[in-house]
Amino acid sequence: MILFFLLTASDVQSSKIAIVDSRKIFKTYKEAIEAQEKLDLEVMRWKVSLDSLKRLYEESKREYETQEAMLTDEAKVLKQKELSSLKKGYENFAKDIWGDNGKYEKKRQELFKPIIEKINKVIKEVANEENIAIVLDIAEAGVVYTAPGIDITQIVIDDLNEAFNPIVISGMKKKLVFLGVVPRGSQARNENAETEVKSSLVTILQRMKEDLNIELIEGVDVENMLESKGYAKDVELDNSNANEVASLLDGDFSLRAVVEKNGDDMTIILTLTEPLKLKSYPEQKVIVKRGENLSEKLASVMGAFKAIIKGE
Repeated sequence: MILFFLLTASDVQSSKIAIVDSRKIFKTYKEAIEAQEKLDLEVMRWKVSLDSLKRLYEESKREYETQEAMLTDEAKVLKQKELSSLKKGYENFAKDIWGDNGKYEKKRQELFKPIIEKINKVIKEVANEENIAIVLDIAEAGVVYTAPGIDITQIVIDDLNEAFNPIVISGMKKKLVFLGVVPRGSQARNENAETEVKSSLVTILQRMKEDLNIELIEGVDVENMLESKGYAKDVELDNSNANEVASLLDGDFSLRAVVEKNGDDMTIILTLTEPLKLKSYPEQKVIVKRGENLSEKLASVMGAFKAIIKGE
């Protein structure tokens, strides 16, 4: 981006030339930093969706290659059409995001066009005040030497940051996606151990959500998203799957649990992740013995996640 401002021809002889460094401005102007963070989050969401489409295509392709010898000609044709459709969907999604005039470029323009206008406005104001005729952007103009005292970059940055007044939404809630509880092992499945654990966890989260300042996403919305991505309710998700589903639900955090039964003892393993940061935290294990209060035990271990969610 070449930034420049010219005075009238009659003023040039009594005026000066100055330089700015647009790279430094974009790295230190608070509004530009905020805009880049927003763009990075959008890119992260797009990549999660793209990875999901790619994984679905690759898994279907491997399945076809494994079964190809046993399929009839008719079945092969149908499977090949399915693979072609999946591949095309993946490629079209990528093109829609990163192709010419795609969503990435539109989002970048949306975020940065007003910022560039503000930067140019401030450069013009500084140039007027300092009687500067020409301002060159050394990030792109190929300048090989500048005399001391003609760089106005810091003045521009200071003026921009002084005028920056970010919109802060007081008490803005983060979203926690509760992905449910999956039974592990035949005893847990046969006894439907996940039902009691899920009920207790939802109650605890509902009770904690005001203190945590979160919006809880659970139930039908999550179940529908899991189904749409082809994940059965009784299949354990890994961190990548969990991040994918939570990200598609605009979640800042995801929480999921696995329950095991061994006689009268119950073991619950809780996992917390931050989808947009692709970050997972150490699992928390709860062992509930016969006669112990399940809700109390779960509430105590949820305290380990409390500081993370609150950002403390």
